[in-house]
Amino acid sequence: VQGGAVHVAGATLAGTPGVPVGHNDRVAWGVTNVMADMIDLVMLERDGDGVVIGGQTRPLTARTVTVKPRKADAVTATVMWTELGPVVSEGPDGVMVMRWLALEMQDQTPDLIRAMATSQSTAMLKDAASSLASMVPQNLAIADVDGGYGWLVAGSIPARRGFTGRVIYPGGDPAFGWEGVIEDRPQAFQPDQGFVV
Repeated sequence: VQGGAVHVAGATLAGTPGVPVGHNDRVAWGVTNVMADMIDLVMLERDGDGVVIGGQTRPLTARTVTVKPRKADAVTATVMWTELGPVVSEGPDGVMVMRWLALEMQDQTPDLIRAMATSQSTAMLKDAASSLASMVPQNLAIADVDGGYGWLVAGSIPARRGFTGRVIYPGGDPAFGWEGVIEDRPQAFQPDQGFVV
C-alpha cells in the first residue's frame, strides 16, 4: 500500500483500514491475540422499572434493534438496556446483563493501525500502542532498522474489582465491578537476555 506518507507491505483482512501485520520502510510489526476476557455477565436485582447497580436504582431503557439476515426478512425486537449493557435474560432471581468493554469505550484501533504504518521507530510505535484504546487486545511485536525491538500487550482489558471474571458478578454490590482498564500491561523492550518471546 502506498499513498501520501504511507508506504506499507504486509497482511490485512478485507475491510480493515490498513495493514495490521507488516512493515513500512523503517519498522516491522506482528500481532497475535492476547485472548483477554472482555465480557462479563452481571446479575442485577430488579427494582420496579429499574435495576439496582452499585447499591442504587438505575433505569432500564428500551432500544429497538433491527437485524437483516442474508436472504431473509428483517427482524425487529426490543432489547432492554442498562448502563452496564443489554439484558440477556430475566428470571425470578433478577436480570442478567452482558457487560462488554467494546460497548463502553471509544475504540481507537484504526488510529493504532495508522500509527503502525507511519511510525519511524520502535519507540514511536510503543508510545502509540501504549496510549491508544483498542477493543481487541493484541501481543504486538516490533522491530526497526536501527536494531530496536520489543513486545507489548496493546489494547484495553477491564480492571475488575472484587472478582476474576470467571463467574457472574453481583452488580448490586458496590464491592464488585470494573475500575476502568488495566494500565500496567506486560511489555519487554531491549531486554538483557537479547531477545523477546
